[in-house]
Amino acid sequence: KGGAMMAFSGSTAACAMVEVDLFGRASDGDKEALTNSICHVVSFVLDIPSDRIYVRYFEADTWGYNHENF
Repeated sequence: KGGAMMAFSGSTAACAMVEVDLFGRASDGDKEALTNSICHVVSFVLDIPSDRIYVRYFEADTWGYNHENF
């Protein structure tokens, strides 16, 4: 959400938290590469230093869609 107040390490300077929802699992190496890419993009587009960006992963074996699960 834009304009929301967030603190990171006790500071309210610009920061970001990115959540990634995965259907299934990804290797640690794949998540590391994606985190690297996400940090580059967020830093470039939003002018937020990479050391003020958190990326959180959620892995799920089941997702629901259109009245059923897959």
